[in-house]
Amino acid sequence: MVQANSHIQHLIGNFSDLPLKDLELFLKELNSIVVKKRSNDLQKREKFLLRKINESILPEDILKRYIELQEKMEVTTLMDVEHQELLRLVEKDEKIRNKRFQYLIELAQLRNIPLSDLMQLLGLNTFHYA
Repeated sequence: MVQANSHIQHLIGNFSDLPLKDLELFLKELNSIVVKKRSNDLQKREKFLLRKINESILPEDILKRYIELQEKMEVTTLMDVEHQELLRLVEKDEKIRNKRFQYLIELAQLRNIPLSDLMQLLGLNTFHYA
């Protein structure tokens, strides 16, 4: 059995003389408090994760430039400076996507649902592998 610290030992001593019925009622109420606190903590974490998921995107101006460079690359050859810029943007995008993916995984675990179900609930594209 885990050894409780001294103030918990003191509390336990105060309850040891109570009738079993009163102890059971106390435990039921205490469990209710624990469930509420745990639920509040989970809700706070879920709100945090949803906010981080929504923030985990390239800023609009950077995304626009990223798309411009990709489209240009499909049509013609990029200059070295543009190619280096595109590589930096790809790296930045990958880091943001990886972080977003980590937030999505944690949220799916928190909700105890498959990641694909969470992504569908959030209206996000799911990944398809060949």
